[in-house]
Amino acid sequence: MNIESENVGNENNKLIIKVSGHLDTTSAFELENEINKNIVGIDELKLNFKDLDYISSAGIRTIVTTEKLMEKQGKLIITNVNPFVMNIFETTGVNKILNIE
Repeated sequence: MNIESENVGNENNKLIIKVSGHLDTTSAFELENEINKNIVGIDELKLNFKDLDYISSAGIRTIVTTEKLMEKQGKLIITNVNPFVMNIFETTGVNKILNIE
Protein backbone atom coordinates (compact mmCIF):
# COMPACT_ATOMS: atom_id res chain seq x y z
CA MET A 1 0.00 0.00 0.00
CA ASN A 2 1.09 3.55 -0.71
CA ILE A 3 -0.17 6.62 1.19
CA GLU A 4 0.20 10.25 0.09
CA SER A 5 -1.03 13.15 2.23
CA GLU A 6 -1.62 16.74 1.16
CA ASN A 7 -2.93 19.66 3.19
CA VAL A 8 -5.09 22.02 1.13
CA GLY A 9 -7.39 24.96 1.75
CA ASN A 10 -6.65 28.54 2.63
CA GLU A 11 -5.68 27.63 6.16
CA ASN A 12 -4.46 24.09 5.42
CA ASN A 13 -7.56 22.85 7.23
CA LYS A 14 -8.39 20.25 4.60
CA LEU A 15 -6.47 17.03 4.21
CA ILE A 16 -6.45 14.69 1.23
CA ILE A 17 -5.01 11.22 1.69
CA LYS A 18 -4.53 9.11 -1.42
CA VAL A 19 -4.48 5.39 -0.72
CA SER A 20 -3.36 2.87 -3.32
CA GLY A 21 -2.86 -0.88 -3.34
CA HIS A 22 -4.29 -3.14 -0.65
CA LEU A 23 -5.77 -1.82 2.60
CA ASP A 24 -5.48 -4.87 4.85
CA THR A 25 -4.51 -5.74 8.42
CA THR A 26 -0.93 -4.48 8.11
CA SER A 27 -1.57 -1.40 6.01
CA ALA A 28 -4.68 -0.35 7.98
CA PHE A 29 -2.35 0.35 10.91
CA GLU A 30 -0.16 2.51 8.64
CA LEU A 31 -3.19 4.46 7.41
CA GLU A 32 -4.45 4.96 10.95
CA ASN A 33 -1.05 6.34 11.99
CA GLU A 34 -0.98 8.69 8.98
CA ILE A 35 -4.45 9.99 9.80
CA ASN A 36 -3.71 10.42 13.50
CA LYS A 37 -0.49 12.38 12.93
CA ASN A 38 -2.17 14.81 10.51
CA ILE A 39 -5.74 15.18 11.80
CA VAL A 40 -5.29 18.00 14.31
CA GLY A 41 -7.03 21.14 13.05
CA ILE A 42 -8.52 19.40 10.02
CA ASP A 43 -12.21 20.03 9.37
CA GLU A 44 -12.44 18.13 6.08
CA LEU A 45 -10.66 14.86 5.39
CA LYS A 46 -10.87 13.28 1.95
CA LEU A 47 -9.74 9.72 1.42
CA ASN A 48 -9.05 9.23 -2.28
CA PHE A 49 -9.46 5.55 -3.16
CA LYS A 50 -8.89 5.89 -6.91
CA ASP A 51 -6.03 3.38 -6.86
CA LEU A 52 -7.24 1.23 -3.96
CA ASP A 53 -7.53 -2.36 -5.23
CA TYR A 54 -8.65 -4.17 -2.08
CA ILE A 55 -9.99 -3.44 1.40
CA SER A 56 -10.27 -5.89 4.29
CA SER A 57 -12.32 -5.72 7.47
CA ALA A 58 -9.34 -4.09 9.19
CA GLY A 59 -9.38 -1.34 6.58
CA ILE A 60 -13.11 -0.86 7.02
CA ARG A 61 -12.63 -0.62 10.79
CA THR A 62 -10.02 2.12 10.27
CA ILE A 63 -12.39 4.08 8.04
CA VAL A 64 -15.33 3.74 10.45
CA THR A 65 -13.11 4.82 13.35
CA THR A 66 -11.97 7.82 11.29
CA GLU A 67 -15.59 8.67 10.47
CA LYS A 68 -16.43 8.78 14.18
CA LEU A 69 -13.39 10.95 14.88
CA MET A 70 -14.23 13.38 12.08
CA GLU A 71 -17.87 13.69 13.21
CA LYS A 72 -16.49 15.61 16.21
CA GLN A 73 -14.41 18.10 14.21
CA GLY A 74 -15.65 18.15 10.63
CA LYS A 75 -16.41 15.65 7.92
CA LEU A 76 -14.93 12.66 6.15
CA ILE A 77 -15.44 12.24 2.41
CA ILE A 78 -14.48 9.10 0.52
CA THR A 79 -13.78 9.77 -3.17
CA ASN A 80 -13.10 7.79 -6.34
CA VAL A 81 -14.23 4.40 -5.04
CA ASN A 82 -13.90 1.68 -7.67
CA PRO A 83 -16.70 -0.89 -8.18
CA PHE A 84 -14.89 -3.69 -6.31
CA VAL A 85 -14.36 -1.62 -3.16
CA MET A 86 -17.88 -0.15 -3.45
CA ASN A 87 -19.27 -3.69 -3.53
CA ILE A 88 -17.46 -4.43 -0.26
CA PHE A 89 -18.86 -1.22 1.27
CA GLU A 90 -22.37 -2.18 0.17
CA THR A 91 -22.04 -5.79 1.35
CA THR A 92 -20.91 -4.68 4.80
CA GLY A 93 -23.39 -1.78 4.94
CA VAL A 94 -20.79 0.89 5.69
CA ASN A 95 -21.85 2.79 2.57
CA LYS A 96 -24.89 3.87 4.59
CA ILE A 97 -22.79 5.66 7.20
CA LEU A 98 -20.03 7.05 4.99
CA ASN A 99 -20.09 10.11 2.75
CA ILE A 100 -19.00 8.62 -0.57
CA GLU A 101 -18.58 10.81 -3.66
